[in-house]
Amino acid sequence: VLHLARLVGGQGVLWIIDPGRLKGESLLTHPIDPAAVGLAKVEYFGRLAKAISPETEVFVFVGPVQSLSPSAFDGIDFVFMASDNLAAEVAVGRRCMDHRCVLIQASVHGPTLVAQARLWLNRDASGACPSCGFSKAEWDHIRRETTFSCGGNGQSERHVATAPTMSVSFLCSMAAEMAMTLLLRHVLGLGPPLADSMVEFCGYRNQMSTSPLVRNPACPCRHESWDRESIRAGALARSSLADIARRAGFDPANLPHDLSFLVGELTYVEQLTCCGKPHRVARFCDPGAEITHCPQCGSALRPQLFFSHRPTPAAVLAKRLGQPLRRLGAEGARWVLVRGGGRSVFCQEED
Repeated sequence: VLHLARLVGGQGVLWIIDPGRLKGESLLTHPIDPAAVGLAKVEYFGRLAKAISPETEVFVFVGPVQSLSPSAFDGIDFVFMASDNLAAEVAVGRRCMDHRCVLIQASVHGPTLVAQARLWLNRDASGACPSCGFSKAEWDHIRRETTFSCGGNGQSERHVATAPTMSVSFLCSMAAEMAMTLLLRHVLGLGPPLADSMVEFCGYRNQMSTSPLVRNPACPCRHESWDRESIRAGALARSSLADIARRAGFDPANLPHDLSFLVGELTYVEQLTCCGKPHRVARFCDPGAEITHCPQCGSALRPQLFFSHRPTPAAVLAKRLGQPLRRLGAEGARWVLVRGGGRSVFCQEED
């Protein structure tokens, strides 16, 4: 973050995402003073970045990257990742491939004095993703929703108490500098053209090596890159999902059997149940909001999993495909992701 703040100056925008807080172990690996222990990482380093480069726009999000909207990486050019969370790596890799963002990962293995920087160009969906290199043991941890604590503090049954990060500050900074070097090489076209690859420095042998990152045909993650379609500002609410599918290049007379729609942050709710009676809804709703109240008992009714769809298959919408979004409760949506037939099209209103 500090290298990027110095590099971009007032010409860029930094988004910093992390759910964690600085711990006592962070003094060994981060450029912080003891007074910073306990503070949210993104807030601490966000303030430092702003102090280094006051003209740079800096935004912070204290939370897991997995909770961000599918559209959160829209318009982003480069993503840097330094995570000890496998689920976060899966989420970042998929979002970067969706939006064709260049992804650079920095990592260290302290006991062997190894610093690594990985690069994924994500020009299309044919390349590798971070998940392509996961082992069976790592996928088992993801399925169990294991969270690793680099500070060694297990906080729930799904946390694994691991040893504190066994690294030194100069190894961590070396990994960051290797990642920044890849960025400059890519942007300025220095040296041979870059490809999906890993650069590794081993301090034990004092050797640097480069190896390719290739797609694993058995990778369980979806490999796709979204096409884009701009829609005039204000026109989305007046458009039907059938209109939007047509704008996305799908033939209305021959729609794919697996056609589905992701409408902003909304969930399509078919019906609710209370007092043993169904209450038909059939519209898009905010999943965290009260939709209506039960006429019999007055209880607030919220979406239920079985009758809620996100994304929403076209078969569920049936005849409502031809109705404007504003009649379906989605007048506030600013984007729709249309998927089907092996294609994904991100339709977004212009600013």
